[in-house]
Amino acid sequence: MQKKSEITDSHKYRSLAYKILMNISNASNKLIASVFRRSLKKDDDQRYNLPVDDLKSADWEWDLETGFLRFNRDFVERAGGVVDQSTVTIDWLLERIHSQDRDGVIASAKEYLKNPQRPLELTFRIYDIDHQCLSVQCRGVSVGKNEMQILGTFNFLTSNEQIERKLNRYLQLERLMAKLSQQFLTVHQIGIEQSLVAALNLLTESISGVRSCLIHCNPDQTTSFPDVYEWGSPEVSSMKQFIAKLNSEELGHICSIFSSSNTVFLPDSALDIVLQKQILLGMNSSMVISLPLQGGSLGTGCLLLGFDGFSGTWRKEDVSLLRSIADLFFIILDREAVQKKLHMRQEQLLENQAIAKIGSWTLDNDSETLKCSPEVYKIFEVEIEKDINFDLFMQFVHPDDRKNAEEIIGNSIEEKAAYNFVYRIISSSGKLKYVQGRGQAIVDDAGKLLRRIGSVTDVTEHKQAEEKNRLSAIMFESTQEGALITDKNTYIIAVNKAFTDITGYSEEEALGNRPNLLKSGKQSKKFYARMRDSLDKNGSWAGEICNKRKNGDFYPEWLSIKNVYDDNDKIINRIAVFSDISHLKKTEEQIEKLSYQDQLTGLPNRLLFQSRLSHALDVAKRNKYPLAVMYIDLDHFKNINDSLGHSVGDEVLLMIAERLKNRVRESDTLARIGGDEFILLLEQIDDVEQVAYVAQSILELMAEPFEFNDGKNIFLGVSIGISFYPNDGLSASELISHADAAVSQAKDNGRNCVHFYTLELTQAAQERMRLESELRRALVNKSELQLYYQPQVNIESGEVVGAEALLRWHHPSDGVISPLVFLPVAERSGLMAAIDYWVLETGCQQQASWKENGLPFFILAINITKYSFMDASFLSQINSIIKATGVNPETIELEITEGALIEPSPQVIQTIAELKRIGFTLAIDDFGTGYSSLAYLQRFNVDKLKIDRSFVKDVLTDAQGEAITSAIISMAKSLNLEILAEGVEDKEQLAFLKEKGCEIYQGFYFSKPIPVKEFEALIRNYEAQV
Repeated sequence: MQKKSEITDSHKYRSLAYKILMNISNASNKLIASVFRRSLKKDDDQRYNLPVDDLKSADWEWDLETGFLRFNRDFVERAGGVVDQSTVTIDWLLERIHSQDRDGVIASAKEYLKNPQRPLELTFRIYDIDHQCLSVQCRGVSVGKNEMQILGTFNFLTSNEQIERKLNRYLQLERLMAKLSQQFLTVHQIGIEQSLVAALNLLTESISGVRSCLIHCNPDQTTSFPDVYEWGSPEVSSMKQFIAKLNSEELGHICSIFSSSNTVFLPDSALDIVLQKQILLGMNSSMVISLPLQGGSLGTGCLLLGFDGFSGTWRKEDVSLLRSIADLFFIILDREAVQKKLHMRQEQLLENQAIAKIGSWTLDNDSETLKCSPEVYKIFEVEIEKDINFDLFMQFVHPDDRKNAEEIIGNSIEEKAAYNFVYRIISSSGKLKYVQGRGQAIVDDAGKLLRRIGSVTDVTEHKQAEEKNRLSAIMFESTQEGALITDKNTYIIAVNKAFTDITGYSEEEALGNRPNLLKSGKQSKKFYARMRDSLDKNGSWAGEICNKRKNGDFYPEWLSIKNVYDDNDKIINRIAVFSDISHLKKTEEQIEKLSYQDQLTGLPNRLLFQSRLSHALDVAKRNKYPLAVMYIDLDHFKNINDSLGHSVGDEVLLMIAERLKNRVRESDTLARIGGDEFILLLEQIDDVEQVAYVAQSILELMAEPFEFNDGKNIFLGVSIGISFYPNDGLSASELISHADAAVSQAKDNGRNCVHFYTLELTQAAQERMRLESELRRALVNKSELQLYYQPQVNIESGEVVGAEALLRWHHPSDGVISPLVFLPVAERSGLMAAIDYWVLETGCQQQASWKENGLPFFILAINITKYSFMDASFLSQINSIIKATGVNPETIELEITEGALIEPSPQVIQTIAELKRIGFTLAIDDFGTGYSSLAYLQRFNVDKLKIDRSFVKDVLTDAQGEAITSAIISMAKSLNLEILAEGVEDKEQLAFLKEKGCEIYQGFYFSKPIPVKEFEALIRNYEAQV
């Protein structure tokens, strides 16, 4: 039995140790002191032994008389830097404990000193001498005669053990959340209080607490005191009674915590001391977690969780689940909102699972199908409707891991034991993933298996991070980019092989030096100041820099520097990665040249011209002077490429560029912007006449022949369009567009001339765009397009021997639109081939119908332009039309324009031959207006020539027109070709043609083009007269 003096001494020294801790943290001094005084009156003789064989195996000893901590020498060696001396003060230890854990450790130590009935058990984080944070588990008990010593052990938790503890807490809270959600779904209004208290009991046990309390202030409640639901040990006083004794000011302190939006851990030196005193006393706990709640129509409240000692660290995910559980308690108070709120909480639980990448499953004892949370399906990438059993699960496991997984899970099932291991799976999409699987059996009191529960966690990112670190080390040595690492004082501590290859410095030469070893001196002090400023503010810098190799050569490099920080945000290293971009710089120069220069002529291209024009406009606006843009388009240049080849065409372009360069001023910009298009910028012009003079001189320059070494001469004309700033446009795009429009007008005026831009040109362009849109619609509708027919008459006999099908457009609002208006629009917009095929099919169909209805026989002439004639599908389209209409090809004459026959390509020759084989009659339309040549008349097997109306109308008034017409007729006769004259309007013209030997004519003298019904009537009546 202890003597009275010994007991007194024991209490005296315990009081001394307690006061040491009180001086360290006095946030709740008076509160804990009062509780401690009460506890000292109790006579505790029960003691616990350490879980070791003898006291020599203890890691530490706390002497309550001196206040010193002594560490076992073996532990000092084993601690690896956490403890570097064998005797320390309690202050020394507390300074090394993580700041977030320190208050909890102090509170737990105080609690143990006043009531040492149970062992001291703590889990907290501590820093070693390298400031690396480690988690430790500490256990201690009082020993000795007067219990003036506390002996204990330290257990350093590995990262896996820490993860295990955190994950177990998370899974436990997760299961509790699911269980409470299910229970609350069926709760009745009258059983709410009983259900809440039972749930608080489950929650308190799940977190190893001693007390829990839900406080609720209903906004409709008339009383000033809140509702209190609580659970605690029987000997602990009631929180409801404690609150009932508070005055209004003290109650206000308690309720003030409801307005907080964050979870609060008490004691906390940063919070109000009076508030902490009230809550800790009310909960009769040394540590409390407060979870404030605000629910709109539900009012406000708070969930308080009390602990005897330090509860350990709480992760963000754990606190999030606690808040979800708190919300679950809170919303059960409003019965009408229970279903909706619980569903939301369940969704939040699933979201938490998704955030943590944890899926949970349950397997009932009488089932083979697992009940899985959505995250399981997401991890395995399985449709959520699909049932998952053990066999299907094993199909996902990687073949190399399958046998091990079967053994581990099989042993767990047989022994009803838990399992925990990492394995690989191949998901439904074929993706390889790493999964940490856990499972355990749930049994009843008799040991009978009820069900199995478990989880799968996607740890792919963690595994990939490990692999990434391993590969990073390999990459550091194997990459072609130079890399170096410096310490915090910027001395080089590591370089890779590429560093040596690029700079010429070996690893031995570089280590210990600073990176300015490579400094070239070509960067200014301001450059390096900006670099340092970026590293200080942003933690990184990247840019181009010129450095110097060991041999003295300068070279450009792209350099990236990044700071590396410790846990206290202090720089510990800098990493620099760089690459020699000498080759890239040369390539950039070549690319820039390619981007801004025409490759054939060396002139600026469109992009560079637009840039210079934009700059010139800025200058012109400031100085208020005009400038001009001159668009130069080569007339019929395509014919040179088509007939003489592209190599000759390129030579001509080079000659043109040279002539133009020699003509313009150095201040002007000449560019080639298309195959046969040049553009000229004239700056600081005096007047319009000056620009007109330049344009006229270019026309004259281009009129001179282009001579080749083989004696060949080529003549070429140009069309020029001009726009002026500011009259014709204020932007580069406007001026170029308007000059282009002026060129189009120059071409329409006969080519080889100059045209200035006007507003009318823009309106004409807009009209063309409208017509194009309307024409496209008409081709779809087709009811607006009609064929008119003009008879072709034998001059000698007066017999109608043929007719020409001519297209007319009956616009719904504009009336009949002339082909002279809409056909040029069709050519520019690429619609001519489609129009050709429509006319051909419609004409053939009509000819077949006439034959079937007994109309007198004649040849129907249908025009074919170069756009359809050169189409690769032309012959197949012809055959399809013949088959669809049933027409006899021998009754159809195809009139082909000269432009389609310029180049004697194999395709043209083959097409002509095939058309003749099918049975068509072939005529050359508008002969004499293009590039008339005896060569292609001999080469192509045609049957007829048509003299263009432009020659016929002048046969009686113009000697040249008379001579051309006579020559064409004479040539046709010598080649045994039929000859037809278009546009005959009077008997004098007809008499001339008859005298010269022309055989057939058509024109207004006999009949204008008329619709199909009128044409049929004309033919029948005329035949009857004949």
